[in-house]
Amino acid sequence: MSPTFVRSHKASSIRETDDFRDCVLKHTKKNNALSVEIRQLKENLLADYAKGEKIRKDVWPQYYTRKWGLNNLFKYDLRQGYRATYTLQFDGAGIAVVLLELLPHDQYDRQFRYRTS
Repeated sequence: MSPTFVRSHKASSIRETDDFRDCVLKHTKKNNALSVEIRQLKENLLADYAKGEKIRKDVWPQYYTRKWGLNNLFKYDLRQGYRATYTLQFDGAGIAVVLLELLPHDQYDRQFRYRTS
């Protein structure tokens, strides 16, 4: 019987852009539950960077590609009605998660050209 290989999705690190930090400061001033959720988001992505949902390239905002030179983009839905966007980058120690933005659901839908009701 041949051995089964399990691919690890453990991230080597979590980094944040200035945009992500600014969004967090703006949205957590009056929402402590969101702060807790963001800490949980970081723990979850550090343990398994594939927890988020991959976003199709044809809906990426152009400035994401211009600003960050992405070749992959993911979103992570938070219970507070927010979406965190992130990308994966190779660093010398493995795969790093780079948190790009934190957006309210309606702003995320507009930015990614999804229809909202």
